[in-house]
Amino acid sequence: MAKSVLITGCSQGGMGDALAQEFHRRGFKVFASARNLKKTEHLVAMGIQVVELDVLDEKLVDAAVDIVRESTGGKLDYLINNAAIESCTGILDTDIAKAKHLFDTNLWSVITVTKAFIPLLRAARGTVVNHSSVGSKVCMPFLGIYSASKAGLDQISDAMRMEFRSIGVSVVILSTAGVKTRMLENREPMFVPEGSIFARHKTEVEKLKNEEKVVGIMPDEFAKTVVPKLLKKSKPTRIWAGESATSVWLTLLLFPQWMIDWVVTSVAGAGPYFKYQDQQEA
Repeated sequence: MAKSVLITGCSQGGMGDALAQEFHRRGFKVFASARNLKKTEHLVAMGIQVVELDVLDEKLVDAAVDIVRESTGGKLDYLINNAAIESCTGILDTDIAKAKHLFDTNLWSVITVTKAFIPLLRAARGTVVNHSSVGSKVCMPFLGIYSASKAGLDQISDAMRMEFRSIGVSVVILSTAGVKTRMLENREPMFVPEGSIFARHKTEVEKLKNEEKVVGIMPDEFAKTVVPKLLKKSKPTRIWAGESATSVWLTLLLFPQWMIDWVVTSVAGAGPYFKYQDQQEA
């Protein structure tokens, strides 16, 4: 029987989509999941099985487990927790309800989904792949909430990796940098509210983030890099992938935090908005 993989967040144009296609090309039984199955019709045309799955809906999670169990005889070789959303806002401008929803999606759902599939993974001595971000290590301005969720995912993944050794399940963190996906299209527009510490730069900051362009490699190139590493017998604990991923890793090794802060704000084009301003001038 072919090995199997279930991937969350496989809407067209994303990294989950590309991973599903690459695993399929390599002969895997792929379960490509998404909230909106209309966004996976191209995968159906390729012969890939799609599964309706909202990672925040435990009934749909349980239903997905049943589908995989019945199809594979109770085993799952790879679970890729890929579904995520992004938020762009200043920390003091954060809508707490929206931030909690982001954490529910990017962090807590990973535990929910993994817990549901662990019997199948255990039966296959399988692998959990948690899709994090280089943002978990190097935070960009206005992406603090998103980066915090990914930093939390890194720590949860480290704990999983140590704990799951006792049941024969491997855990890999996927730290991704620049990949040209549609995530920015799905992100809520940046909005600087009245009273924000960035209010005097409202127009510039909103323009900076809302007209931001995705820079990076194409999703299929990303998948062709990642999948072979996941298929190695000896699993890596972390895979760095995407444009500039290696540069981020080296930066963390070589430079002090104050220098990283300076580089990041400069690269983000936000340097002028973080200079100290006397309260009377603000």
